[in-house]
Amino acid sequence: MQRRIQMADKVRRIERELARQEAALDRLDERTDRNDLGQLSVQRLESLERHWQLKERGLTQTRAELARLTNAASEDAAELAARRAAWQATGAQPYLSPALLERSNEMVAQIDRAQAALADPLGQLLGLGRKSNALASQAQRGVAQAAAQIAEQDRRLVTMDHPPLWQAIGEGGMPQPVGVGLRRSLEIETAFARDYDSAHARLLPALGVAAALLLPLVFWFRRRARKLVAAGQLGETALQALARPWAAWLLLVAAMAVAYGVQGPHLRQQLVMLLGWIPVLGLLQRRMLSLVGPWAYLSAVFYFLNAVVSLLIGNPLLYRLLLLGVTLLMLLTLALNLLRARRRGAAREAGEEGAAGERGEEREERENRFQSGSWHLVAWAACVVLAVAALSNLLGNISLSAMLVSATLDSSYAALAIYAGAKVVIALAQVALAGPTAARLVERYWSSLAPAVVTLGRLLLIVTWGLFALQSFRIYRPVSSMALTVLTYKFQVGELSLSLGSLVSFAIATLLAFWLAKTVRQVLSEDILPGLALPRGVGNSVSSLSYYVVLFLGLLAALAAAGFQVGQLTLVFGALGVGIGFGLQDVVRNFVAGLILMFERPLQRGDTVEVAGVLG
Repeated sequence: MQRRIQMADKVRRIERELARQEAALDRLDERTDRNDLGQLSVQRLESLERHWQLKERGLTQTRAELARLTNAASEDAAELAARRAAWQATGAQPYLSPALLERSNEMVAQIDRAQAALADPLGQLLGLGRKSNALASQAQRGVAQAAAQIAEQDRRLVTMDHPPLWQAIGEGGMPQPVGVGLRRSLEIETAFARDYDSAHARLLPALGVAAALLLPLVFWFRRRARKLVAAGQLGETALQALARPWAAWLLLVAAMAVAYGVQGPHLRQQLVMLLGWIPVLGLLQRRMLSLVGPWAYLSAVFYFLNAVVSLLIGNPLLYRLLLLGVTLLMLLTLALNLLRARRRGAAREAGEEGAAGERGEEREERENRFQSGSWHLVAWAACVVLAVAALSNLLGNISLSAMLVSATLDSSYAALAIYAGAKVVIALAQVALAGPTAARLVERYWSSLAPAVVTLGRLLLIVTWGLFALQSFRIYRPVSSMALTVLTYKFQVGELSLSLGSLVSFAIATLLAFWLAKTVRQVLSEDILPGLALPRGVGNSVSSLSYYVVLFLGLLAALAAAGFQVGQLTLVFGALGVGIGFGLQDVVRNFVAGLILMFERPLQRGDTVEVAGVLG
């Protein structure tokens, strides 16, 4: 215990860290109080909330280390007190020998010295604990304040928060210079960026090294793709995606930067996405560029203008006028694009009527028509959204107008970026798997795994874009909050405590168990086992038994995901045993008999069997 008391260095380090965090929280608190949060855009409020959350996470780590030291010191103090009481009780016993009484007094004196030495660091730790609790309350208050203002901004989406535009122009006035609001917004973003990079100081060098190593790797992939295409081992589509290696590298680096700053400053995320638009335009196929039209080029300009306009929210009249101008320009661009696409479609239909007998690629034509129809549908929906945004601006609902404009830009921007990034990743995967050894493995296993991989990839892309779109349209928070409330609501069924979330988890885990068991059986039976020198019938037995083992383990995992405890599982298996005893005896008997046939293999696939006069 005396050795563990020597913790002065640790205490001083925690004391310095808490002092640094206290100064940072005070500066952030001052910045929050100095700014009228109602005059900030939602993007700045989200950056402010993330800044408070960053400070809260750092403080949580310091408090965890402080709690560990305090608990160890408290346990030592309790142990010393218990030993002192024991030795005092020993010395108080009647008819005690003088030697034992002297020994008892010596032990009590040693324990007193240890307690005196422990009292000072323990007192310091307890004082630091009180200070850390106060700082934690300050951080929680800052997070709650920013979150409450964001919720207020979301509630204002359905209210007229400003007078109509013509009335605002008639009143005139300028509440503050433009530079004041711009300086406030930039101060929030730059301060957050410094603290965010400081908190991830160890990760930044690794990202820099990864980005530097990625550049020669992309060039190597392009050279390898050219050789494979020349040898006829790879299609032209992979080479098209890697034809511009600098663009592919910049897009991958931008994706890394977006992933790094997913909880970082909002303005820096916008700048990274804006810079990433250059490689996106370079990687989009000509067919996609011709389909999207001028929007592919002008959306980056609109994105930049909207980011700049969001910094000027401190001047409501100028902000409204600029926002309305950007909205009308976007609406005009989409309308002209749709009109041009309609004329081009009419001309193409006329040409097809004149050359109806010369069609050779109907499938590709149908795909092009599907993509064109999907883009036209999305463009018409965007026109409706932008018209609603312009009308909301005119009538006085600035919050709704700003949200619709930003969400339209962000969602369309992210869709094209995800599309281009997916093309690059697929091309890299095709080149990596085009070698002789990899080609044999792909040829052997891809037939069974291809549908699952393609489905999962598409689902991942759609979910990523969907979450981003929900966040952009300001409905992710209320939807997630409502879903969390519904899914966590618990109800009792006898001794079982269930919730809708546990049932959903059970259903999803069960589907995954069946899918995984089916995939494992298919891979074993079609790809792996036929290439092994096994006796006839062993492959079928191994694949079928593997299916049942994976399915059984998956169902146990599904029950665990649903929140069933071991005692509750005994009730389930007990009810299952009663059901088997009454009505499922033949089913279970036949199933067990089938397992025995798989193990012993008296009958094998391909045998001729005669049963009760029936030959087959």
